[in-house]
Amino acid sequence: ELRYRSFHNNLLYLNSLSKERMQESLEHVDVDIEVGNSPSYVDSREFQRYQLSVLSTFISNYGGEIDYKSFILGLRTVVSRQINSTQALCWKFEKGILVERGPQYCIQSLELLFLCFRFSLVAETDKNIALILDPQLSNYKLGRLLQYFPKEKNPTFITAGEVTESSEVVRINIEGVLDAEQSVLDYAKDFITDRCSIL
Repeated sequence: ELRYRSFHNNLLYLNSLSKERMQESLEHVDVDIEVGNSPSYVDSREFQRYQLSVLSTFISNYGGEIDYKSFILGLRTVVSRQINSTQALCWKFEKGILVERGPQYCIQSLELLFLCFRFSLVAETDKNIALILDPQLSNYKLGRLLQYFPKEKNPTFITAGEVTESSEVVRINIEGVLDAEQSVLDYAKDFITDRCSIL
């Protein structure tokens, strides 16, 4: 079907674009940090703001629509569970939850996953896709992102897909060693920004 063929092409394109952008960040900045594994990209305050802006806009645009709930709850589950795991998490879900919502929603969802959260494509079948969350996301950044999700103590919607630990991909930046440097003032600005956005 044409919609699923288009989804496949966009999936491959955005997965590739995400990797290209990460590689470009490494080429323009000298990285000299002692860590167990080499970083995939160089973090920046600008990218952190971009992440939060894209997530906030997506939720604002689709927050009132019932069909979007299972997808965003699935994404929230990945983010919240990642904080407590040393392995990168893998999220497998049906393509239809994105494709059947229309091209605009589908593209924006894929951009959210690949360009904002920097998921990597692991596998694709006729029915499902499997993605691995960016192993370089620190607990601090995961915590900030988590604050922007809808707060539903007793969700009435089924979370999309299945979340498991990757047996091969280990997180490399749990404590935030590779995060962009921040001053005390930066942390204060983050706190105020998060509070204003949440409220």
